[in-house]
Formats: sequence, structure tokens, C-alpha cells
Amino acid sequence: MPRYSESFKMSIMQKMMPPENQKVSTIAQETGMSGVTLYKWKKEAKAKAKHLERWAGKTRDWRLPEKVWLNPVKAEEGKDIKSS
Repeated sequence: MPRYSESFKMSIMQKMMPPENQKVSTIAQETGMSGVTLYKWKKEAKAKAKHLERWAGKTRDWRLPEKVWLNPVKAEEGKDIKSS
């Protein structure tokens, strides 16, 4: 299975997306690539555009916070909650 560079992949995806909106079948014929691969790339591009926050580095940060509050309002005020 051939591996494609990111720049090649981006150039192909630009052809499939607006404003060009070329048909996958046309691009497959021009490039000799599988239509299945092109549809997969198109689906991934749409998902990434729709949910950008999932692709952000901060989303994948698994470090534990130093303090955790049960009441977010108190956390914003910076006050600790003490038990009675």
C-alpha cells in the first residue's frame, strides 16, 4: 500500500472540498488512486473541520490538576471549600 506525503494529501483534499468540489471518481481517474482511499480522506477532513477541539493538543493533556473543586463557581472565585 503506497504512503502519500501530507502535502500531496492536502492538495487532493483541496480538490474534493469547496470551492472546487471535484468528484471523487474524477480525481481517482486522474491520479490512479482508489476511490475508497479518497472517500476516507474526505470523511476524515470533514470530521476534523467539524470537531476541531478534538484535534487540539490541550484536549489530549492527561496531567492531573493540582486542585479540584466540586463547585465550579467557587473555583472561579478561587475560594477553598471547608467542611463544617
